[in-house]
Amino acid sequence: MQTIHRVYAQAEAAYRSEMEGIIADYGGEEYPYEDTRFYEQLCACTYQSGGVFSFVLHMEWFMGGVHNSSATGHTFDFNLGRELKIGDVLKGNDAQITAALENEFAAWYEEEMGEAEKAAVREQSGPDANFYLAEDGVHIFYMPYVVPATQNGADILIPWGSRLVNPANRPS
Repeated sequence: MQTIHRVYAQAEAAYRSEMEGIIADYGGEEYPYEDTRFYEQLCACTYQSGGVFSFVLHMEWFMGGVHNSSATGHTFDFNLGRELKIGDVLKGNDAQITAALENEFAAWYEEEMGEAEKAAVREQSGPDANFYLAEDGVHIFYMPYVVPATQNGADILIPWGSRLVNPANRPS
C-alpha cells in the first residue's frame, strides 16, 4: 500500500511542479487556461489471485496544450515479497522478451515504423516494460506518442495462453 501512495504522491507532485513552471513562464501575466486545466488519477485493481495483486494507475491532465494521458502498471507477488518485472511473467531472457514485445507492438500498429519509432518502442519493450495483469492476460502499456499515431498510448494484450507467457510464472 505504501507503493500505491508513493506513486500517487509522485504523480501529483510532478503535475504541481509542471503547472508552477508553466504559469511562471507567463511572467506574471494571467495564465489563459486557468479555468480549463485539470489533473485526474484513477487507480484500478486489475488482477488479484494467489497472492498476486496487479493495478493500473491512469492519469489525465490538461495544462493548456496537448491533452495528456498515461497509465502505469504495478504487479506485486506477496508470496515473494516484491514487485514483479516483465521477465517474471514472460518466457526468455531480456533480449528475447524485448524482441517479442517489439513484434507484438509492430503487429498491433500495422504501419511501417521509422528507425526512431522502432528505437522508442524498443526502449519501452525492455526489462522495465510497463505492464499489468488482468483476467485476460498480460497487458503491456506503451506511453502516448511512442509513435505519432499513439496519442492515447497503446495497450497490447498478450493472452494467458500465448506462447510468450511462461506457464511456470503465470500467477495462479
